[in-house]
Amino acid sequence: MSKTVTAARAAGTTTISPVLLAMSEAAFQRQVKATLASLGYVVWTFPIMKRTTAGVPDLTFWHPKRPGRLWFWELKKARGRVRPEQQEAIDHLSTVPGVDARIVRPQDWEVLRWGLL
Repeated sequence: MSKTVTAARAAGTTTISPVLLAMSEAAFQRQVKATLASLGYVVWTFPIMKRTTAGVPDLTFWHPKRPGRLWFWELKKARGRVRPEQQEAIDHLSTVPGVDARIVRPQDWEVLRWGLL
């Protein structure tokens, strides 16, 4: 979990919707993609993830007005399991300057969304 999310929770500045926590991973991904698109981000996904190399994050996105920034997010349910290949990819991608690579769960989304505005 990111320091921003942890700090916001500790300060009591974020509430987690029970609906968001109960979402399936597919429903959560649809909501995140829709929000990103409404904010002007270009979002890339693979229609059938089983045909990709193990560990490829669910979402890759960028914003035309934010050059030099690229996001790779692996979306998980509130208690979804992260496979070793996924964690390895996120760990490697997060070492690249200008890249935000992370595991994102519904309980992280409210705070992260504000950082994308």
